[in-house]
Amino acid sequence: MDIENLLKVENVLLEPKSNNKDDIIKELCNFAYTHGIVGNEEEFFTVIDNREKLGSTGIGKNIAIPHGRCDCVKNLALVFARHKEGI
Repeated sequence: MDIENLLKVENVLLEPKSNNKDDIIKELCNFAYTHGIVGNEEEFFTVIDNREKLGSTGIGKNIAIPHGRCDCVKNLALVFARHKEGI
């Protein structure tokens, strides 16, 4: 599968409002829910949060790739967010 099939311009959040890790993950889960990517926002957040508790998905240089597997995922997709100040 090619990345261009997963990351679409409508799945890019350039001005997230959150200023901490938990809130940005909640905001991204809400974004995924409102864009029809997941069917249950709370369940998806729980999956992502549980994965983060196993170990940070930060990969350095202010980049993180929070992720998880959930039956609530309706469409395989990437959601991208850029926070000007970093989190």
